[in-house]
Amino acid sequence: MPTALPHVLEFLHNLEALKPGEVFGRTHKRVELSALCPKARKRLREIELDDQDCLWELHLNGLERIWGIRFGHVFYPLWWDPPHEVCPSKKKNT
Repeated sequence: MPTALPHVLEFLHNLEALKPGEVFGRTHKRVELSALCPKARKRLREIELDDQDCLWELHLNGLERIWGIRFGHVFYPLWWDPPHEVCPSKKKNT
């Protein structure tokens, strides 16, 4: 979905102006690897990142998520998840 890329980049760019406490822990949260779908856990093994304690889920809007790893104050994006399949919510319409 190349047309969505500017939207994702703008979202990430807007986060740069915020302090970590303003970003992490509210809408954007820490998720244990055990909560991820099997396909995501398999992919982490393939890219040798399955030794992480968790991933961070950044909520763009609706179902869209960006998944990544956080080291200190730096977020490293791994996946863009527009259908919210990496760790589907049990809540309705999320």
